[in-house]
Amino acid sequence: MVYQLFNNLFQQGKHREIVNLLNQFMDNNNLSILEKGWALWNISDSYAIMREPLLEHQNHINFVEWGKDTLHPDKLHWFVSDGTQALTLSLGNKLDDWIEWYEYACKYSSKNKDNRGVRFESHRAMAATFIKLNMLSSIGNPLNRMKELIEEDGNWENIIFSKITYYSLLLEKGYKLNDYVVLKDAKDNIQSLMNDVSLELKNGERKESLLGSWEELNESRQSRRAMLVLLHNLGCTFSETTYYQESVEVFSTAIDNGVNITKYGVAMYLLSIWEQNKDKTQIETLFSKLVENRYEFKELYKFASSLEKVL
Repeated sequence: MVYQLFNNLFQQGKHREIVNLLNQFMDNNNLSILEKGWALWNISDSYAIMREPLLEHQNHINFVEWGKDTLHPDKLHWFVSDGTQALTLSLGNKLDDWIEWYEYACKYSSKNKDNRGVRFESHRAMAATFIKLNMLSSIGNPLNRMKELIEEDGNWENIIFSKITYYSLLLEKGYKLNDYVVLKDAKDNIQSLMNDVSLELKNGERKESLLGSWEELNESRQSRRAMLVLLHNLGCTFSETTYYQESVEVFSTAIDNGVNITKYGVAMYLLSIWEQNKDKTQIETLFSKLVENRYEFKELYKFASSLEKVL
């Protein structure tokens, strides 16, 4: 019952109500380890989405202290597996704690195929956070750990998803450092994997696991939905790093396959087209087709100020 209520509240964006629901869930039940971990993760996630770093920090301390004992040794990366949570803590000057928790998980966690997914998400979250905050001198360790993890098993079912995610982060790093060699290498590696992504798009859908659950963080990314999310994010990254043609190509594939494109994604897609041809009519037509009157064009300006020249 609580899981259905959680999903309903999440779809409605009622994150404070989620916190209340999960606190009651923990108070009133003798929970399993997986149930309590899921609840603690999502309380932190709700606070992160609401940008309430101090409340998130308070809950996450409980998550980590409980987890250091209860989740040892294979599930320690669970409590450092989300980039939004890390970034929100940075708003309250609490990122140092997250980094400490991440290094603890790296030091004491076991490494096996059953926790490879969450370990990858942990390294990904840390690397993405360092990039977002321009802490580029710190990014080496999580990126190296991602690379080592990818090399653990060449037949891992998530190998395509993980490689493109890894090279996307390298692309962002190279762009911020003005390192053309890193940029070109990352772009070339991504493009060499695109045929594999096209094959993955032919896969069927899988039953979605609960957000933040141990199962969800370790599940297969060999699904149509996972590949569409990957393409959406890659299209954004190509646009952010001024590879506009590549961005349009990736977004076009995702859109043709029915991706649920976000407002930020729309902005990056239209920006990539605009930067190539400055065709106002094309931009206006595409915007109307993509958005279908859900919001106004000017709402994209906060993501891409260059689009102000369109209207």
